[in-house]
Amino acid sequence: MKLNISIVRDPLGQDFTLTLPKATKHKVEIKSVAHGSSKALLSKLQGQTAVSMPDNYTLCVMERPIGALYPDKSEFANLARFVMNIGHLIKEKVESGSIIEQTISNSIAREIGLEFENVNYKFGIKKNIWATNLAIKQFAEKLISVF
Repeated sequence: MKLNISIVRDPLGQDFTLTLPKATKHKVEIKSVAHGSSKALLSKLQGQTAVSMPDNYTLCVMERPIGALYPDKSEFANLARFVMNIGHLIKEKVESGSIIEQTISNSIAREIGLEFENVNYKFGIKKNIWATNLAIKQFAEKLISVF
């Protein structure tokens, strides 16, 4: 199967932008996790980007083989799983994060406020979400059929 897709490294909120034949832009974030990991983590920006374009953002998670730090192309092709609806799945959590941030901001802005030293957070995507999702061939077929 040959796809006519332009792939550009785009590290702000995702790893790559795919430009599909109809000029549709599709973002892909790739996460490589250790063998046996129970979750993959998305940064706040990655989660917000996924929610802002839920039909054009995919999370790809690859659980590395035991002892492998840098999988080869064959391992990636066999082990990567693509979650094309991640923007829809994490929408509620991203909205909750924004509410918490606003609450913190409002608390700090007062004459007597709360002081927070570290308010960074990420979105944990459990293995059951990504482990049973699309393999690379299914992902490619879906891109062709949808776009």
